[in-house]
Amino acid sequence: VVFGAEGIEVVPACRFEGAGAAPANRIQALLDQFPGRSNVTTICQTNLSDGLSFFYWGDPHYSDPCIYSSLLDLEPATPGLQPDCTGELHSKTGVMAMTPCAEDPEAAACWSIVDEHECPLGLRFAYRAPWTSAQQHVILQCLVE
Repeated sequence: VVFGAEGIEVVPACRFEGAGAAPANRIQALLDQFPGRSNVTTICQTNLSDGLSFFYWGDPHYSDPCIYSSLLDLEPATPGLQPDCTGELHSKTGVMAMTPCAEDPEAAACWSIVDEHECPLGLRFAYRAPWTSAQQHVILQCLVE
């Protein structure tokens, strides 16, 4: 941004045959609020595939296991986090309720919240399922602060 003779102007990040690309500062500020779940790249290049790299992490069925909200602790006086969550395992054959792994270590399908230093809040979701399939997904819903 520059203050020119005609007022405030946004300086193009790059120019092409009569056109220019203005930096998206407000969009960048918005996307910065979603670390690990957003991607910004420049359009000032001939190869625009960088913007699409966000959609592929090596495993086409991968989803981000990090937890991005502070979970409500049902028992703050008790050491550790006691979250209020429900989990469901969905597959082409139906829906299976998931229990917390700590409550039923032998459960065929269970979920847990584990420490993860690479996640912004230091927590991630983990689960165990009776089968592995690209046609399954888990929904975990938790109360947040």
